[in-house]
Amino acid sequence: MKTLSLLKNNEEFGSLKIKPLFNQKLDLNPHHEWLSKELIQWSKGFADHNQQAMEMCAKFMCYMYSGCQQKDRLLAMSKYGCFSNTIDEYMETARKERSAPLMVELIEKLLTTLLTGRSDPEFLLGRRLLDSLEALDVFMTRDQMIKMRNNVKESFESFVKIHCDYWLQNRFIPYDEYYKLRSKESIWPVFHLMAEISVDYTPPEPVLRYIPVNKLLTSAVRLSLAVNDYLMFVSKMASNDITSGVMSYAWIEKCTVQTALDFQYQLIKDLQTECESLSITIANKSDPEFETPALLAYVNAVMDISHGFYSCVAEIFKWEERDGLIVCQKWDQLRQQLLDPKSVLSNNCYDI
Repeated sequence: MKTLSLLKNNEEFGSLKIKPLFNQKLDLNPHHEWLSKELIQWSKGFADHNQQAMEMCAKFMCYMYSGCQQKDRLLAMSKYGCFSNTIDEYMETARKERSAPLMVELIEKLLTTLLTGRSDPEFLLGRRLLDSLEALDVFMTRDQMIKMRNNVKESFESFVKIHCDYWLQNRFIPYDEYYKLRSKESIWPVFHLMAEISVDYTPPEPVLRYIPVNKLLTSAVRLSLAVNDYLMFVSKMASNDITSGVMSYAWIEKCTVQTALDFQYQLIKDLQTECESLSITIANKSDPEFETPALLAYVNAVMDISHGFYSCVAEIFKWEERDGLIVCQKWDQLRQQLLDPKSVLSNNCYDI
């Protein structure tokens, strides 16, 4: 399905209005400069090294985990963040060639690497995966290691499902199945698990069984995914990337794209309110397991992930806020290219 098929006319895309999401914008982690140098040095050990990608990854991680005090933990988490960025680059070949075998082959090699703990020296992505997991293992309990690998495995399997069942079939993801499918594929559960590592705290079973904690962990992942979809909507639509909740909603409801964006905005505000309310409930619970600074630091770390992602995208896109809307030169350039029938971007979208 072409993303442009959602438009009643091309001008609709050119006049989309995107509102600011949060008042809270986080500062960079104080270890940012050190982290960036360490990531670049680590990545130079691989032939697929991309310094610009490493610098961007360092920035994302330093916003999402702005409160992480221990730089060695931040470095370990950031190595996995770099791996997740690199795997997206590797999958781009399968997407451009619209190939199921290429995607399946890549993911099968990654799954084998994950399950055996070994990688062909020539398989650079596998080596990156093992290096990043080894770095994280130092700071994880055995249960966390198992959970981490299960989450990573589910994300790999979801890559294939999304690619083969939706990308290649030109189908939007059904909105009622969207969170279930995309939450695994988006890797947000992995990044939320790393919140435990960032503050050196693992919620004990009595805490996890407490309904507000369980709801917070689910809603926080939903919030991160919803924020990602909202902020990346323009670039996804321009590149004909159909993996967006905004697009799924517009397709199933047969509404305008602006209506779908407005719905997504309200969803984000509702999820933000819910997460904030749940965090207050958790902080106010009278119980020795809950009255600990570590739990509050963990809850704050979970809450900060979405705000950190928002802050980083704001800096990278260099947007401004005018009259309650986001103004972004890069988005304007994408709109102009997409709506110009002579541009490569426009022709690629229509040809798919």
